[in-house]
Amino acid sequence: MNSQNVRILLDCGSSKTFVSENIANTLKLKPIRHDALTIYSFGMEKAAEQIYPVVEFQLRKKSTCFCKRVEALVIPRISGALVRGVDKHVAQVMSQRNLQLADSCRGGRNVKHRCFDRV
Repeated sequence: MNSQNVRILLDCGSSKTFVSENIANTLKLKPIRHDALTIYSFGMEKAAEQIYPVVEFQLRKKSTCFCKRVEALVIPRISGALVRGVDKHVAQVMSQRNLQLADSCRGGRNVKHRCFDRV
């Protein structure tokens, strides 16, 4: 099974889930089907429809046995801007509130995971 630590954005208001081509290729995810996506955005006079591959994978949280099977459309790019690190102000506020970024949490003990489903 291929795995990669990645930072994700969970948007409970989104109607679709997306993964970048780069991550899909790194994980060697194979399309399970293709879906049409109609895009109508700012400044567009006409909607554009495009067909995208859909892949399936699992999200796993490092420090717990949380596993979630996800289907996502593979798109060339998620965002034009890459997050290079945590802003110092954000890190300070999080530290003051005793909060950690999900990808910075470390489990203090070895936990046997019961989430072994393969996609």
